[in-house]
Amino acid sequence: MPSPIEQPPLFRDLFLPDDHTPAYSPQAHETERVLQTSSESAPDLPSQDPAPYAHQPESSTHYIYNNEYMHVNMGPRLWGPRQPAYGFNGIVQGTVKLTKKCSHVYRLQVSLLGNAKVSATSRGMLSDMLDKPLVSSTTTLFATTPEATFCPTEHVFTFSIPFPTFVSGELSPLPPSYMAWSPGLSVETTYTLKLDVFRKGLRRHENRHIPLLYLPKTWPSLPPPRRDIMHQGQPSEFKTIPLPPIWPSDDCPRFKARANVPTVELFIPAHTTFSSGSTIPLKMTFTCAQSPASAKLLTPSTEVRLLKRTLARVQGVSGTGVVNGGRELIVATGVLIEADNSQEGVSVAYFDLQAGETGKEQSWRINGELEVAYFIRVSIRSSGGTTNYLPTFSHDELVQISTEPWGTRDREELQGGASAPAIGMNNPRIELRPTHSVAW
Repeated sequence: MPSPIEQPPLFRDLFLPDDHTPAYSPQAHETERVLQTSSESAPDLPSQDPAPYAHQPESSTHYIYNNEYMHVNMGPRLWGPRQPAYGFNGIVQGTVKLTKKCSHVYRLQVSLLGNAKVSATSRGMLSDMLDKPLVSSTTTLFATTPEATFCPTEHVFTFSIPFPTFVSGELSPLPPSYMAWSPGLSVETTYTLKLDVFRKGLRRHENRHIPLLYLPKTWPSLPPPRRDIMHQGQPSEFKTIPLPPIWPSDDCPRFKARANVPTVELFIPAHTTFSSGSTIPLKMTFTCAQSPASAKLLTPSTEVRLLKRTLARVQGVSGTGVVNGGRELIVATGVLIEADNSQEGVSVAYFDLQAGETGKEQSWRINGELEVAYFIRVSIRSSGGTTNYLPTFSHDELVQISTEPWGTRDREELQGGASAPAIGMNNPRIELRPTHSVAW
């Protein structure tokens, strides 16, 4: 009797055990970002159906918020985030409809609120804090006297509230939605839409909060520098920064007095505003005519980094006075692309430093209280047995980072209306914060 033919194993058995089979679902996970759904892109496609999306639920194409008392429509989902997103001077628009018989309602208000909050902790206890209002704009959609009888249940109220250009009462541009955490420091700038339903008598006042994302675009004031002109001696487009030597201790004055101490200079673009994701060209020169080997030793010991620093100036809650707090993150590390040792006693190194990811970084500040700043840090440390014979060098250069590349601002203005949001600045973790959930 012929033996049965052995069937080949399933693909899953060959490569993926049962407990490692990935789970698929028709909906994106909370940590995933959908830039555009089929229901939004489909209107651009030809179709014979006059209403091809009539079968789509409204909540899949619009930001819808429902509860027992009201139905809120915040408009179409244009940009992908789970929360409504707005750009520079964006306009918060939508409709409100009361869903119950509300003859006892005598006022309906919608408010755009913004707030900056900084919390500093020490040994697990709150030590310093800042709670600063950024914007407060209220629109009354319906108002009557408490004695009047009116039932606005079937009426649809529309609202339109623009984001202001500056922080309330100041000349600082309105900051973007931002969150940062580190041991001992928490920073948040948040925006919400608040809806208030005032009811007469002893009935409960109803209010709801809808989290919003404010992500304004920014542009550099000048075009990016050209790398090829960096090789032309000392062009005017670049500025020279000498780096003073730093000795490890005061025990070696005889080394400080020697003539073979290297001279280090940093060449950086004269205008220090760069687009997020762009390449910043840098040049380093190491000069030591009396000891040519010293200049060559410092070149591979050079580190170039772009740092993002969150600075906060908060008031102590326990009478400790004003306290400054901060947090640093490494955004990018420079890459050595060329080294020139052709001249005796002089070493020249060229670096490329990328300004983070495209459209993700932005410099901003609230006068005297909160700031997100970027620094180019150059560190040169000798290694091995030359530690006590060669100094170290260090320098921090403040730069400005904008979200958009040079030359795109005119194109944005031609579109008319409010600017589109800088979606690259959106952090998916913001959408998962409990303080930004909507209990509807």
